[in-house]
Amino acid sequence: MPASRWLMLLRGYALAVLVTLAATLLMYPLRQQLNTTTIALLYLLPVTLNTTLWGLGPGLVSGFLAFMLYNYYFLKPYQTLIVHQPQDITALAIFFVVAVVISQLVGRARENLAQARASERESTRLYELSLALGGVNNDREIGQILAAHTQ
Repeated sequence: MPASRWLMLLRGYALAVLVTLAATLLMYPLRQQLNTTTIALLYLLPVTLNTTLWGLGPGLVSGFLAFMLYNYYFLKPYQTLIVHQPQDITALAIFFVVAVVISQLVGRARENLAQARASERESTRLYELSLALGGVNNDREIGQILAAHTQ
């Protein structure tokens, strides 16, 4: 894999972490005003954004990081990874499952869009070729048209 590809991939992961941390910084001062369900739902926004912009891997990293930050900063006892309430364990598990499912769905949608665009480009090229070959009867001209369209 070329170095530029690695840098782009690394950039996506780094930005996913930064976006998730930024969401935490924005929500943290409001933790007394917002209930834990609302905070969990708000954390799904950066997960979805990260998956949409940078792909499945960064989306999954964002989901796991959001899961950990949600537990650490927004569930009592604060600033520990220990969960005392059974309903909080359930909420954490459901949050993580939803984050993974959203990442998977958005990732698949991106892949399907890329495939659709590739099919559209191929169909357009074939249509242009068929138009060019439409009125040609000479083998030499057919060869020239084919050579021009296969480059």
